[in-house]
Amino acid sequence: MKLMCEEMLCERINMTSVLESLAVAKDHGCQTLEAMCLEFIDRPGNLKAVMETEGFQKIKTKCPGLLVELLMNKFAT
Repeated sequence: MKLMCEEMLCERINMTSVLESLAVAKDHGCQTLEAMCLEFIDRPGNLKAVMETEGFQKIKTKCPGLLVELLMNKFAT
């Protein structure tokens, strides 16, 4: 069941859902979903666009550690 849900979430990643999906992936140990979210964010122009979403504002207060990890991942490569 978990695998089916993870697969469905992977198919629905978009600008407004990516950060929430990433948080869910981290909370539930869904490596495939996490990788897909990070890949989406890593595409040219997507990080800036994601940072302009309402989801980014929510994640800033709810999961600041996730944002630190995301930015470290983005700029470490």
